[in-house]
Amino acid sequence: MPFKRFIQNDKGISLIEILVSIVLLSILITSFLTFFPQVSSFNKKTDERLTSVTLAKSWLVQAQNSESTLYKQLINLTDNPSASINANNLPLLTNINRNSDAIELIFKENNYFIHLYLYYREETLKGANTLYKIRIDVFDEQDKLNSNIYGYITKK
Repeated sequence: MPFKRFIQNDKGISLIEILVSIVLLSILITSFLTFFPQVSSFNKKTDERLTSVTLAKSWLVQAQNSESTLYKQLINLTDNPSASINANNLPLLTNINRNSDAIELIFKENNYFIHLYLYYREETLKGANTLYKIRIDVFDEQDKLNSNIYGYITKK
């Protein structure tokens, strides 16, 4: 019965046993602590993504709101794609790009660049008003795409 002898052994713990347990604990703690920076980085990326999605959605709602200045400017562009844009009414506007398919309006809000694309080709659904497709891309300051969203504006 070597087990009983071990339990009845009153010599105590040896120095080697203490060192082995310290090494094992330090390995365990070190591996556990490596998760904290990764979790922090993941949380930061998730926060940025959530902020950019919320920002894109708010711009989409603003573009679809028939009372907003942005909506009025976009509808004006659907009627006349070469029309000028009153930048005084859109204070966050930084740039305008035009091509044969769409017009791109670039806005800067906080640390994000919002690219709003208005596609000229109108789409109609049976029994619906004329629809124009818009796409909103949100980029960070490093020009990395964080989110994008699609929607339609209705010409009333």
